Amino acid sequence: MEDKRVHGLIRLGSGGKTIEVDALFDTGASRSVLSSDIAEQLKSGYVRLPADQEYSLGTASRDGKVRVTGRLSVTVELPDCEIPSTPFEVSEDLEPGKLIIGRTQLDEWGIEFTKDGPHPRTCPVRLEII
Repeated sequence: MEDKRVHGLIRLGSGGKTIEVDALFDTGASRSVLSSDIAEQLKSGYVRLPADQEYSLGTASRDGKVRVTGRLSVTVELPDCEIPSTPFEVSEDLEPGKLIIGRTQLDEWGIEFTKDGPHPRTCPVRLEII
């Protein structure tokens, strides 16, 4: 599959708070990760990992890895579609305000890339266990 990197404005929500973020929809990323400042803004549901449970993910940049320091589940609002609770890994190594949506969520949400930006094929998004 061709590697595509597309940006789009989305809204993240947790615990009654919502923020708008410029997301990178990255078909080359296997995981979805957000910067720790985004997690701190949303706070509710942010779980900081104990230091001995932190781990690294390989990347194509930043010396080849980012350290995962926590997890956060959020609702995601794309244009005309809300996606229920979605888990993201949190890293202090990402630039502030950075959100990467990787292949797992892109496939799960049925994202297609159009001239108008990334959109789910159907809404509501149908999450399945297959």
